[in-house]
Amino acid sequence: MALAKKCPRRYNANHETHPASRTLLFAGRLLGAVAILAAILLLTWAGFVIGAQGTTLGVTPLQMLRPFVALFALLFLFAALSFFLSMILPSRNMAATVGALLLFVSYFVNSLAQIDEKLRPWGKYLPLHYYQSGHALEGLKGEWLAILLGVGVAFALLGWLLFLRRDIRLGGEGSWKLRKASRGKQ
Repeated sequence: MALAKKCPRRYNANHETHPASRTLLFAGRLLGAVAILAAILLLTWAGFVIGAQGTTLGVTPLQMLRPFVALFALLFLFAALSFFLSMILPSRNMAATVGALLLFVSYFVNSLAQIDEKLRPWGKYLPLHYYQSGHALEGLKGEWLAILLGVGVAFALLGWLLFLRRDIRLGGEGSWKLRKASRGKQ
């Protein structure tokens, strides 16, 4: 009890066992996720390149890489968004779910904007508007790639700033405690 009173407000036992700073913890977590994402996309690209060897597509491995670069930028944006959301929502699972839901909504609004004129003005604010998909074979649009990566970096920086101020959990996840609230006071 006396030790707890002497410790700084944001003190955590993790500081004794972890020689790394908060910045290194966050950077490791983010870079690990980005490295896994890049490795999955590179393996997929390699599979496409190997599969295209016996065809007459006439696409070079470098051209085949372009759609994967565009996909990486889009997925990085949503990964960084999920990292940011994990700092303001009670759990990482909820943050990942909200990030996936936003990707889902972005897809549908972007798809419907091609059909309905009323939705077109909203489409330019959605990340999928700037995703080239297979059209990147013809050439990457640097501005669109920069927008996706820039917004992703902005979300990562916001997540990092919030992580610097947050208590580090040693285990478990937080929650909204909705079950208790729905049952009433017991």
